[in-house]
Amino acid sequence: MLDRTKPVWDHEIAELLRSRLQDSTMSPKSFGRILDALMKAEDAEALRIAKQVVVAAKHASPQELKKPIQAALELVTRNPSEGWKVIWPVVQTNDDFAKHLFSHYAIDPFSADAVLFLDGLGANELAEWYIWLSEHTALADGDEPRRPSALGGFEMHHSNNGWYWLSTTILNRIILSGLPGSVEAVRRLDRIVPDHKLKPVVSITQEVAREKAWMPPSPSELIELVSGSSPGTIDGGIKKPRDLESETIPGTGKVDTKPTLAARLAEAEKVSDLKLRDMYVAVIRYQWYFAELRELKIATKKHQTPDLLKQRFPDFELWAILERADIADIIDGAFTPGRFSWSLIKRLNGLDGKDDRTLKNYRRALRAAGISV
Repeated sequence: MLDRTKPVWDHEIAELLRSRLQDSTMSPKSFGRILDALMKAEDAEALRIAKQVVVAAKHASPQELKKPIQAALELVTRNPSEGWKVIWPVVQTNDDFAKHLFSHYAIDPFSADAVLFLDGLGANELAEWYIWLSEHTALADGDEPRRPSALGGFEMHHSNNGWYWLSTTILNRIILSGLPGSVEAVRRLDRIVPDHKLKPVVSITQEVAREKAWMPPSPSELIELVSGSSPGTIDGGIKKPRDLESETIPGTGKVDTKPTLAARLAEAEKVSDLKLRDMYVAVIRYQWYFAELRELKIATKKHQTPDLLKQRFPDFELWAILERADIADIIDGAFTPGRFSWSLIKRLNGLDGKDDRTLKNYRRALRAAGISV
């Protein structure tokens, strides 16, 4: 019946369906179908009712969970990240609600519903889910999977294998997605569930994040790479006047001019368009860190400790933004300067756009505005 209402959908039909949602005698199955129809029509009142039903389940008994689970599934299907904000407080309070809801995904972690949900969550949300599973679904050694028990059309999943594969799928999503915050999420998991031995996974996650963030160098950067020229120079190694800072060389009276990141960033501050200014700053920093990382890449063949590198390059801007894990990667020498540099920019700016296009789009927009990059 509901699939026939779309061509004649109007306010009165929507109002009728909303009133049915609040009918306590309605079956969970009918409740779910009506809610689905309203949510597909982007009905704001239905969204409010769904959230209200889920929030009210914090202290509900197992017998009262049928409609809240239907509502929760609708919320996370329509908007996984926003839906998570509604269900997570209830998950933390009501174990029965959580296990019945998550059973929907544990039965088949590779289903379309599961993939849609996982793809819509951020690294921190996925980490919360993984931690919850590690604390609530472990079975004793030797436990055998049992037949699922039904609840409102959904099954309570008791199989150790199902929970295991759901946890594994969530962890793989964190590692392989390159999501902002994925590295910190894995570090957090390693701290909270140390028996899972995730420390080696941190380096894998870092490399994946850098690969996702990497952009090929521009033609000008390739020329710099081959010629050995440094940031703030143009063809032939001649320094750009706007990037120079003068200082007197002690004991000589001579003036030494050298480019500084601060000078370049000050130039970016003159751009009146705030969006273009942010792009300009990101590209400037990327180019600067790229050049410094390129030198560090070579230097690590001789300087094998952070102290030695800092003594060799005391004025590098990188030292102010690198985390301990970043320095460890540099010491290992197993990094690509371009990928590493852009991953730092993404972390500094909280960028979460498509990694393979963001830097290119920035450069294109700046050139279109007449800004040389």
